[in-house]
Amino acid sequence: MKTEELLFDLVISSPGVLRVPNVPEEFKAFKGPIVHTGAWDSSVTWQDKIVAVIGSGSSAIQLISELASKAKELHSYQRKPAWVVPRRQFKFPKFIQNLFAFVPLVMLLYRWFIFMDREFFYPVFLHATRLSRLATWFSKRHTKKQIPNDDKLREDLTPDYRLGCKRIIVSNKYFPAMQLSNVKLHRDPIIQVKPHSLVSTNGEQNVEVLILGTGFRVQDFFAPMEVIGKNDVLKAWKTFKPISYLGITTSVSPNLFFLLGPNTGLGHNSVIFMIECQMNYIIQIITEMIKRNAKVIEVKESAEKEYHDDLDKQMEKTVWGQEKCGSWYADKHGHITRMWPWNCIHYWKVTRVADLTKFEFY
Repeated sequence: MKTEELLFDLVISSPGVLRVPNVPEEFKAFKGPIVHTGAWDSSVTWQDKIVAVIGSGSSAIQLISELASKAKELHSYQRKPAWVVPRRQFKFPKFIQNLFAFVPLVMLLYRWFIFMDREFFYPVFLHATRLSRLATWFSKRHTKKQIPNDDKLREDLTPDYRLGCKRIIVSNKYFPAMQLSNVKLHRDPIIQVKPHSLVSTNGEQNVEVLILGTGFRVQDFFAPMEVIGKNDVLKAWKTFKPISYLGITTSVSPNLFFLLGPNTGLGHNSVIFMIECQMNYIIQIITEMIKRNAKVIEVKESAEKEYHDDLDKQMEKTVWGQEKCGSWYADKHGHITRMWPWNCIHYWKVTRVADLTKFEFY
């Protein structure tokens, strides 16, 4: 294998979060066509086939909604169902489209309206708020409306954990798809994967095509890339928990910055906004390095500790800090490593102007 050594003064790590598919080892025993939602193979045909979909997250639910009417049989295996809310889908009238095209201020105002509307949704993720209870009622109402006549199915598709603990799904097609005659829900655990079937506690099901909606290796952060600073960064993060400052930099690896680093994911708004805040912050730090003719930038450990103390206190006020539901937001130790416990406006405030006293330049 050809190797190459490259030298850089600064590194910005931005590989993304939902990128490396998580494929549990046991499913490798299946010998038929197998596809992960994050690495779709268009050559696999599933029309008029017996298809099994593993998972109940966003990707799995989108697939079920589209595949159900075309597969011969569709078997949905779910450990925990998802909270589902209706999609607000509509077409913009022609005159509104013209306003967006010829009056840029209208588009800008509409964009800010969407942003603030999503910010209003943030308290849903706080512990025992009125808005959280209202959102739960709203989701149950959506389920009841779309599954009016099948009490057992409605019960099986209603989560037993609090709304927001796992990713909330937005769909108008999922519940109707689950009621089709060729679709079967399996809530019992899979105990064995055979070359052409799945065995659960309720029996064995023949399968022709296996689709994995089993998520991504989100706790690997920048893997398979290795980052060696004062020590192996990823090994330290996975052994204990990720320690960073604002999810942008870490004291164990000077001159390294992150986009969508630890605890900067969202459940209520767009992470693009978070990335924009992070880039603004990184540019400020690099500009200061140039002014000082500094070769190294390193966040102080005391700044990291102060930040994480505040982060942990705020996390305890959220549904993620109060309930363990097996979401991908937490690592194997139960630490919430992916979610930002405040709203986006708070992140904008703390990153808008870099506090240079938190850093060592040399």
